Amino acid sequence: MFYEGQYLGAEDLTQAIDYGRIQDSRHELSGHTWGIAIGLGLREMPSVDKPGEVVVTVQPGYAWDGFGRPIVVSTPSRIPPERLQSIPFDPALDGGNPAGRLVDVWIRYREFDTAPPDEGFALCDGPERNTRVQESFQIEAGRYTLAARRDNVTIGGVSTAPNLALQRFDATAPLLYDESAPHQEFPLDDPEAWWLVPVGKVRWLPNVDPTQPGSFLALSADDALQSARVRQYIGAVAGSVEAPEGVLRLKDRRLAKNVIPSDDLVWVEGKLRVNGDARLFGGALDLRDSSGGSDATPLKVRRVGNASGGQDLQATIGQMNPASNRFQVGPLNAAGAMTASVTVLDSGNVGIGTDAPAEKLHVSGGKVQWGDSLLDTAEGGSIELGGNDNAPGTGSPHIDFHFKGLQQDFNTRLVNDADGRLRVEAQVLSAAGRVGVGTNAPGEAVEIAAGGNLLLKAAGDAAGAVVFEDSAGVQKARIWSRETTGAGLYLSSGDATPDVTIDGAGNVGIGTTTPLTKLDVVGGIRSDRWNVAQLLSNATGPLPIDAGVTTHGGTLVVFASGSGKTSNAPGEVGMTILVDNVVRGAAACRVNQNDSHQPFVANALVVAGLGAGSHTIRFAAQAGTLTESHDRYSLTVMELPF
Repeated sequence: MFYEGQYLGAEDLTQAIDYGRIQDSRHELSGHTWGIAIGLGLREMPSVDKPGEVVVTVQPGYAWDGFGRPIVVSTPSRIPPERLQSIPFDPALDGGNPAGRLVDVWIRYREFDTAPPDEGFALCDGPERNTRVQESFQIEAGRYTLAARRDNVTIGGVSTAPNLALQRFDATAPLLYDESAPHQEFPLDDPEAWWLVPVGKVRWLPNVDPTQPGSFLALSADDALQSARVRQYIGAVAGSVEAPEGVLRLKDRRLAKNVIPSDDLVWVEGKLRVNGDARLFGGALDLRDSSGGSDATPLKVRRVGNASGGQDLQATIGQMNPASNRFQVGPLNAAGAMTASVTVLDSGNVGIGTDAPAEKLHVSGGKVQWGDSLLDTAEGGSIELGGNDNAPGTGSPHIDFHFKGLQQDFNTRLVNDADGRLRVEAQVLSAAGRVGVGTNAPGEAVEIAAGGNLLLKAAGDAAGAVVFEDSAGVQKARIWSRETTGAGLYLSSGDATPDVTIDGAGNVGIGTTTPLTKLDVVGGIRSDRWNVAQLLSNATGPLPIDAGVTTHGGTLVVFASGSGKTSNAPGEVGMTILVDNVVRGAAACRVNQNDSHQPFVANALVVAGLGAGSHTIRFAAQAGTLTESHDRYSLTVMELPF
């Protein structure tokens, strides 16, 4: 304190000023952390005299460092290229695309003496004494270790790293990660105390000739993102935040305020990140539209107790308005839009594979599996009980039916109780047209007793025929067996002359009753499903090689050839032929000399039962076979309509 008539010396005034500076610094580092308060961004402008290069400036702004000292930039300040000139050219770092490397840019507090002692009343006796000091800044560039970015702080006469400001005196105390220590002894007498504040990155291309200046290059979009991430902004330090009028707003300072009113305590105007759990105490996750409203369609997720003493997780999807509101789960497609895998309508319908379920459970585009049993959509729909094509059957799969008013194990049953056999357990089995099985008197033309067979038998070789007639008694078709010794079956249309013959060897004849091959046709054959295509012609190796083919469904005949070599002669070289990843055949030959490319040709490969659609034929090298670009491969396919 001063009093009237007191003689004041330089030390008195200096201490008064220092007291204010110290209190300001403690305030800055106690309620806040060090860093950028506003501005200090890096701006690039095209170089006027050096095309392709840029000039980088630090924009006006304000910051304070870990010693509580203000750093003020009042006008745009160019980054001196000399700060980066010592960086040598490195082809591994600077010769890529984009050229050059990213270099950190920092700003630090500096003091400059601005006025020497006055003449006349001056009592200063040292040549380095000045009456005024200008607070300023200096731009630095380069990579600094954590220890090199700032000097130690002094606390209670002890010099320590800032992040150890608490642990230095209490080993159980936490690290001070923000390095803001308001209880330090501020270095007022050491204007060169070092503390770097990161403001971003620049792209610098050193000159190959170290005696020549390097260049600033424009940042890419990814560079700019990295530059923004290294900037150190101030933070607030508080145990609680009181909202004076019931609203606490968190927003990007660069954006305008959201003007939509609400009675919420905390407004987060942007994305919210939570590292760890987010807990709701008795409330709900209430999803609103962009205007803050629910559009009469509340969408909420909440925890609610139930009548059983347990807890429910409830998801609300609006009022009951059938098929209008949906709850959907699914992945994003390549365009970033969600493709619904599961859909729940407000009507209660659930869809899997469809976003418009028409029933309480609507499954589309796939199978339903329980155990090894399936509901399959293949070939128009099927039920696979007891197993499937990828799992062996177990037990005796069956379907039970229960008649109304009766409580029993089953009323009627379909059971697969043996290989190749389906047993029907029912007193009466009937169908339209009165075809009965296991009934005493179905009253129609076909009757099969329990355990019996449908048998057409004659005294001689002629066993009779199955004849189809119209209402006027005119024959529409006929099926009968061979009328002489031996097995055979005939089919005809309007008469008793065979149009199609199947002999005892399984040969099929069309236009002949004595077929000599599996299919023997006397007369012409016409079909839009016959097709011959050359898929590969002298294609170069190495293997594997894939070729696509689209079929109408039926049989595919594959003709393939190729070449290869081995280093394990004598031995075999060849390739495996796969259709839709299933091995269908191979082509191979025997070789007696190492590293000698040998051709091999596959026998005609018949692939039956292919469905209509796209298929892939792959040539894959057999074990021990080596292939390369000198090898050639050919593939021709013929599609048959049966």
